[in-house]
Amino acid sequence: IGAPGCSYCLGIAADVAGDGEVWLSSQNRNFKNRMGPGSIANLASAATVAASSFNMRVTNPRELLDMIDRERFNRMLDIWMDKAEEIVISEPNPVLEETRGETIAARDTSAVSESSNDGEQQPIDKSNMITGKVQRFGDNVDTDAIIPAQFMPGVSDQDLGTHAFQYYRPEFREKVAQGYDIIVAGIGFGSGSSREEAPRALNGVKRGPNEYGVKAVIAKSYAFIYQRNQANQSLLGLVLKDEKFYELAQEGAEVSIDLPGRKIYCAGHSFTFNLSTMEERLILGGGVIEMYSKYSNMLFRAAIAADPESVLKKAGGACGKQASCGDADTQQLAW
Repeated sequence: IGAPGCSYCLGIAADVAGDGEVWLSSQNRNFKNRMGPGSIANLASAATVAASSFNMRVTNPRELLDMIDRERFNRMLDIWMDKAEEIVISEPNPVLEETRGETIAARDTSAVSESSNDGEQQPIDKSNMITGKVQRFGDNVDTDAIIPAQFMPGVSDQDLGTHAFQYYRPEFREKVAQGYDIIVAGIGFGSGSSREEAPRALNGVKRGPNEYGVKAVIAKSYAFIYQRNQANQSLLGLVLKDEKFYELAQEGAEVSIDLPGRKIYCAGHSFTFNLSTMEERLILGGGVIEMYSKYSNMLFRAAIAADPESVLKKAGGACGKQASCGDADTQQLAW
């Protein structure tokens, strides 16, 4: 029996379940080996865990719960619980430049447009495309599966990459080195803890001599924070909902991505995706830290401008030189 805390949930520090041990925990998610290699973790309510701790057997807490004086319980809640403040919901309404050459509607990713073309196609030049073989995943792959907590924060992306999918799919890293370097997944990819180490680990997987990182992630949907972290860490993540693509993009299938043309090709079919200008600039620009080193606090203005370099010129040259804008040493920011 241990005190409540993160270490039991994640299987880190001194609180790691041993091989063959069975643990009962009130954490909110689970997968094989999460609390320790070879262990079995069962999830239950906090009341069930507490009731089971007396005899170390899974116990229904109802008898104990029925003994609670409800009136006294409610009085205690009234004393202990902070009174909720009124919630005010507001939406940002920034004034954007009219001269940046693109309209917001043209970049709207809230309604992703897809299409698939059947039948024979003319040969496609894939020399300038992102091409790789698929590693296929299911729904709701969480960040604990992508990079287990005991390997965080890591000394570098490459260090994290040596543990990507360590327990969830141990063969993942070897297959990336064999060319299976495009992830295709279902809904909710990147759910769970909002850790930036997840896309960093995918960026750090060794692909070949002096080559690192999966080439792209394609999924039906992402957890919101993870999706933002992908672009911020310069990892290409695309949303595609067309079921035909997922029928074709099975394990080992070849996929090619035409980023400028916003097309994905697989098994003789093409599929259209949307990607905002800001996301594309962050990905091609090396991520938010690299872009900050160049544009400083004008980073996001530059990311949506028709001509990012014009942003530097309009600043009067203050950020005209990369070394003079933002932190000179970006390594310390890559915690």
